[in-house]
Amino acid sequence: MVIKRRTGCIKHLFSFGFVDNELEKGYDSSMSKMDYKVGFIGCGNMGSAILKGMLQANLFASENIYVYAADETQHEKLKNEFKVRIAKDNKEIMELCDFVILAIKPVHFPSVIAEIKDIYQPNKVVVSIAAGMTISKIQELFEQPIKVVRIMPNTPALVNEGASGICASANVSLQENQVVTSIFAALGVCVQVPEENMHGVVAVSGSSPAYVFMFIDALIQGAVQEGLSYEDARLLASQSVLGAAKLVQESDESLETLVKNVCSPGGTTIEAVQVLEQENMKGIVEKAMAACAAKSRKMSE
Repeated sequence: MVIKRRTGCIKHLFSFGFVDNELEKGYDSSMSKMDYKVGFIGCGNMGSAILKGMLQANLFASENIYVYAADETQHEKLKNEFKVRIAKDNKEIMELCDFVILAIKPVHFPSVIAEIKDIYQPNKVVVSIAAGMTISKIQELFEQPIKVVRIMPNTPALVNEGASGICASANVSLQENQVVTSIFAALGVCVQVPEENMHGVVAVSGSSPAYVFMFIDALIQGAVQEGLSYEDARLLASQSVLGAAKLVQESDESLETLVKNVCSPGGTTIEAVQVLEQENMKGIVEKAMAACAAKSRKMSE
């Protein structure tokens, strides 16, 4: 199931396995906010993007959002910019909040969870955005079958154009799943998948912005070699990729047809496409994705 951001506001809660008709109507930002307390342990680039998206979508009152970051110099900035509450430590986040987002690197999970595991209560949901940290790994660190929702976001979430995969432990309720999904749908699109498919999510969306950046860079360098300024080439290349992606999302045509629609017999595009086919562009990308997914599997062991 795919959940998309609608007109900048994700006030609706989505049902797992089907999309309510209300989704297609959009949402009124004046609707009441969800009455849950959400806590962030860690608030770096991705954590800040999630926090910003939640507030822009009008999902929660800022006074119901708590943050604690290891770098305490961030606290004043977060308080001033987002008007959220600053917790005194990680334990207070777990004590006060219904949903606890672990926006930290995998290497910090053992030490952070050691601080908060004894405070966990069965009515709380822990949300992880770390690659390689499976639901079972997190539950083992807590030494109990806690409620876990695992998310794999990507860096375009920083501009509210992210793509996230989501899966949850069996003890997470439908309503709890809906709340977490609504948070990440505020940052772009959110796809519900079985946990075993998260390695594919890592390869196709979690890591793929890097592949796309490399492709855009190649377009820029090629254009510069043809005499364009770097600034003009960067604008034209990035907008072309943005427009092509939008066309994919809004068209019912297959990718093969979309390629053919740009290629005129005897024209310029077909010359470029033939070179890319001869160099096995698809095979190279698939090989890179397979390596990415393999590393994700290894990290999950």
